[in-house]
Amino acid sequence: MFLVEADSSVGDEALALSPEASNDLDLQETSQGFRTLLKLAIKQGVFKPEKGDKFVSVLITDTREKILTGAGRSHNADQLIRYFKEADIIIDSQNPLINNILKWAKKV
Repeated sequence: MFLVEADSSVGDEALALSPEASNDLDLQETSQGFRTLLKLAIKQGVFKPEKGDKFVSVLITDTREKILTGAGRSHNADQLIRYFKEADIIIDSQNPLINNILKWAKKV
């Protein structure tokens, strides 16, 4: 299993490790990062999907954050992440961590 995590939460949120004024990464950057890491791991031969290796992406973010699309429409981050399958596991930085982990574990 190849597990990759990205933190798109704002510094003063519950899971932040240091003070920050804005998101470290936005949704597009995390998505691009996940895809780039997967391609690199396959190219270097350390990740082999044909042998059953699994890639799991985890995104920590405020799922209620409003994201403006190129067409000028506003959507919650959660809607876009799920619609475009940008992450396998979504942890809402505004909810207690343990509740999100337990919810995910029940699905697996």
